[in-house]
Amino acid sequence: KLAGRGCTMASLLDFFRELLDGNVMPSFDPMQSTTNDVVRQAIIPLSRGTGIEDGGSALATVWNAGRPVSPQRMVTHTWSGKFLHLMAGIVADGLGLETCYDSIAEMLLSPRGVSMLADRLQTRGALELAYWVCCFSVNQHA
Repeated sequence: KLAGRGCTMASLLDFFRELLDGNVMPSFDPMQSTTNDVVRQAIIPLSRGTGIEDGGSALATVWNAGRPVSPQRMVTHTWSGKFLHLMAGIVADGLGLETCYDSIAEMLLSPRGVSMLADRLQTRGALELAYWVCCFSVNQHA
């Protein structure tokens, strides 16, 4: 089960847009919020009451409607790092960039920038790339 909890790039970008819009985590600040902040204040609430006897499930399971999605990439991260940097690294991978993600992080600061990145990823056929990222792929309620 755990191996089938991939998250598509499209789902990850949609989630990030929701963060920027303040819909899932009103206190989200891309320049300050850590991965731990996002897990506690957005991922856990969004995946609560959605499985394992309504205690919760992995957000990837929610996004994928319980269907397995095999990841093509596995991402490791630090809980104390900025969530923006985690997302910038993932998007940079989808764009085929190997070293620098500063410009990607800058674009992720606005909904317009996220849309521009989504267009670039679409052109590369990378929106359906699936990533295994523990904060999304592991049940944070277990």
